Amino acid sequence: MVAAEEAILKLARVVWRFDDLSALETFARLQHFGAPTRLIDVSRNPFIAAWFAVESSVDHDDSDGRLFATATFPVLPAESRKEAEDLTQVRGELARTYLPFWHLADSNEARAEMEWGTGTIRRFWVPPLYEQRILAQNGCFLLDGVPIGVQQNAGYFKRKGAGNRSWKKADLLASGSIFTKLYDPRRAVPMNRRRSFPPTFTFRITAKAKVEIRQVLEERFSYSASTMYPDIEGLASHLRNHLDELIISMR
Repeated sequence: MVAAEEAILKLARVVWRFDDLSALETFARLQHFGAPTRLIDVSRNPFIAAWFAVESSVDHDDSDGRLFATATFPVLPAESRKEAEDLTQVRGELARTYLPFWHLADSNEARAEMEWGTGTIRRFWVPPLYEQRILAQNGCFLLDGVPIGVQQNAGYFKRKGAGNRSWKKADLLASGSIFTKLYDPRRAVPMNRRRSFPPTFTFRITAKAKVEIRQVLEERFSYSASTMYPDIEGLASHLRNHLDELIISMR
């Protein structure tokens, strides 16, 4: 991952001459146009996230949707929360570095020390408003490293029926790009005296419920394609996907 990012930055800065952007902003702008990066798009507004889960789509209207909600740090005692909060949001000089700050961690021990790839905190970055969509979607990015095995999370990966043996590294990497522990949203998450994974909740939205939910979000909150994609690119995409419907409605 690090080698790929170094190659991407070199290509962007030397060949394409985008030499005046920070590493994070370079990756964010590339991702906006479909390039592969480690950034994960999220919204800090649950209603906006729900709108994306039920957005009208020929390819997905007949399929169930799924909404994920993740905390940025575990449920901790009050005296430990401020420290965790300070670690989760990437801001200031850390967000403006020319090289990605995580490239400085050159070993699993260094990654574990900065809690990168351990799943114990969920870093996020709110980008500058270089695109209208960032503000419209209340968007930000999750940042984390490739999962690494450390003692503090080993207990979560015991293999059933295999004694005390844990998952192999290949199993962890095949299961997900970041560590995630799902909790039942109907139950309170237990407090962690010692850091573990931030809780993540997932909600299934059935295909037959999508239209009704979409109508509520559009009528009560004015969320629509024009507000979520308020640029000429959004209009062009909408016309590509819905021109037939538009022509029929105008007749």
